[in-house]
Amino acid sequence: MAAGDQDVVLAPNRPAERVLAGAVAARLNAPVLSSVKKVDAEGAHVARFGGITLQTDALTARAVLIMDGGPAPEGDPVAAESVAAQAYPATVSSTESAQGERVDLTTAQRIIACGRGFKEQSELSLAQDAANAMDAQLACSRPLAEGVNWFDKDRYIGVSGLTVAPDVYVAVGISGQIQHLAGMLDSKVVVAINNDKNAPIFKAADYGIVGELEQVLPQLTEALKA
Repeated sequence: MAAGDQDVVLAPNRPAERVLAGAVAARLNAPVLSSVKKVDAEGAHVARFGGITLQTDALTARAVLIMDGGPAPEGDPVAAESVAAQAYPATVSSTESAQGERVDLTTAQRIIACGRGFKEQSELSLAQDAANAMDAQLACSRPLAEGVNWFDKDRYIGVSGLTVAPDVYVAVGISGQIQHLAGMLDSKVVVAINNDKNAPIFKAADYGIVGELEQVLPQLTEALKA
């Protein structure tokens, strides 16, 4: 792979692309900048300290940038280019099938995120009904992906998970700790549903509903269908 002295390689913040970005950076002998929010004439604007501040790094040399979430770019797609590559032998020692539907939340326009306010896994059907009504994707906070395993890890939003920037983000039963907020602060409109009126999530929300999710979500679904 060839690159100019000031060329920039962009990669989305997804597991496979992060691996490829590291390989490209090693091949180009270039640094990798992760959690990049945007790139402009000033340089790369990188989220630091869990997303509570931005650091601007001037791009004076070639670099590989891992960009955080956002909607799919508009316009005509860039034409693919064929390159020559050397193949390396590999042996498959085992295979394991992944269960569940794989989604790309980083390009989703509407997201409903579920938190520890859901007491039983069966209650997630209430969130799914609302998501179907508003053409949204389901996501979660860390405990529901790594604690009770109700969601695949590719749906976990937060500091060590995904960073998203949808048009509408509905947080249901999520307290709103900074570990989660860092993953969704760039959402255009945030709606919070929580039974605790003092939950931190309300400070980050544009609209808030104080109530039990078992009552609020069915009413929301019916309103969206109307």
